[in-house]
Amino acid sequence: MSGILVIDGEHAEDLQPELSLQKQQQINAANTSARSECLSFSTLMYKKLPKELRDMVYSYLCLEDRQIPIGPYYHFRKYESLKKDAVLRSENRYFPRHGDFQTVLPDGRIRTDHDVYPQDDFVMPENHIFNPSYMGEEVVLETLEKYYESNSFSVCNVEGGMDNLCTIVTLGPQDSAVDFVPIDHICDLQIRVKCEHFNKEASSLESNPGIRLREFAEKELFLRHTVDSLRKFRSRIQTSTSHKLNIEVVLISDLKRDHGHSSTFVKVHITNFLQSVRNMIYELMHDRRCTTVRVTHQDDGLMAFPKNYTGLFSLTKEQWDYEKSRQQPNHDWTHDFWILPISSSDLPTSDLLKLGGYCIDTLNTFLISRWGINDILRETSSITSVIEGPYWPIGSPYSPEFA
Repeated sequence: MSGILVIDGEHAEDLQPELSLQKQQQINAANTSARSECLSFSTLMYKKLPKELRDMVYSYLCLEDRQIPIGPYYHFRKYESLKKDAVLRSENRYFPRHGDFQTVLPDGRIRTDHDVYPQDDFVMPENHIFNPSYMGEEVVLETLEKYYESNSFSVCNVEGGMDNLCTIVTLGPQDSAVDFVPIDHICDLQIRVKCEHFNKEASSLESNPGIRLREFAEKELFLRHTVDSLRKFRSRIQTSTSHKLNIEVVLISDLKRDHGHSSTFVKVHITNFLQSVRNMIYELMHDRRCTTVRVTHQDDGLMAFPKNYTGLFSLTKEQWDYEKSRQQPNHDWTHDFWILPISSSDLPTSDLLKLGGYCIDTLNTFLISRWGINDILRETSSITSVIEGPYWPIGSPYSPEFA
């Protein structure tokens, strides 16, 4: 099966923009022959071989010794929010793609920029070995199970990447749904939470409070989008079978000081980024069995190496259960703990109560009470236990309409 060359006829023009009609007919004939041979061989294998031997075949076909980047491909490049008329991400193909960023080396070899496209030799979910037209539905389902449970995956939270992992797989030209959801089988997953497109324009603390609040209203919308991008995953992971799962959550930001961020603003942004994933982390740690969680932060402008923030998530299961019991029913309290870029002296107390959130001059008290640290830039593990009070377990819901 792996020795048959498969050419996607729909995109064959990418191989050579001006294919003759005769050449196109030859490609179509080759595709038809390949499908027939693959289907015949895989059907025979399914009938003749026991499950143990079939699993060995699937392992040969689909196991990778590298982490597989799935979903929208922004794993190694900066994410920019899609605007009107923007070019959508390219699809993964099984042949050289027209328009790749390529450089011809002196020895004649061609180097491709894999920050823009994944390597062509990755076995991706779109590969023909997961197509029932080539393999048959029974073989495809068994191959998918081996593929997802045996490989390590990396996915970005943007453009519905997380939702795709939690959606029933469809097979064949009719997109018929089957009883298979990838996240129910994945055992090793990295979630790259993309924060580089966080608005970099930052006014100083000396600027008008109204300007800073309007800026934060835009930033808070980004934070909400981040929380929403993880919602379907959080729901599915709590209701699915608790198979063994190793998961790493990587916050990826671009908070360079030369973009106008003072040290104080950087601390505020990192604290809010951590807050956007906090409830999901504790759900994985304490509400799901057989789960190992790691939390890191990557920002090339701030640090030479990723920082491991796992030690900040130090609540015991008893504390987490108590926190949940204090919340309103069906309420996600993630949004109740944002740090705002204003001081408590900037607005009357009555306006601050309507606005919600926490003022920037309470940051130090907020960090020690809620996260058990003094400095988010220098400390990566809690040094004290959480303190019950205004910063835990009940927060101060932010109301953007008052910004």
